[in-house]
Amino acid sequence: MTREALEDLARLTAVIRDAEAARMRRLTDEEARIRADLAALDADRRDAGALPAAALAVPRSVGADMLWQAWMGRARKDLQMRLARVLARKGAALRGLQIAHGRCEAARSLRDRARTKHARRRAGSQAALEQSLFPLTSGKAGAHSCGCPKRRD
Repeated sequence: MTREALEDLARLTAVIRDAEAARMRRLTDEEARIRADLAALDADRRDAGALPAAALAVPRSVGADMLWQAWMGRARKDLQMRLARVLARKGAALRGLQIAHGRCEAARSLRDRARTKHARRRAGSQAALEQSLFPLTSGKAGAHSCGCPKRRD
């Protein structure tokens, strides 16, 4: 691959990895909201259980306490089902993120190796250019590498 293609590949895989990471963050945020809703529901249930019997006499007489308990059960079940779906999607997203990260690292490694190879090649070319511009002496004092005598001024 050309160096430019490797640069493009590294950028593209980084964008894909960032998109997968954003997806993971959204799912983690959704999980946190559902867990907070479950905690609030549990706190409401505890608070209701801590009420004195006199405060519950009227709701019990009309059956409101049973309706509330049934609603609490349905709400908890619904939240737990939503949490299970989010956790399943989060597991798939984590696998996707791992793959995207691996591809990104591989592309970055290929790009870095190409950069290093290019830099070495440039340094070698630069050294060859410098050597061609400054001929070495042939070992004879007073002579150029081509064999002609040095000019003395």
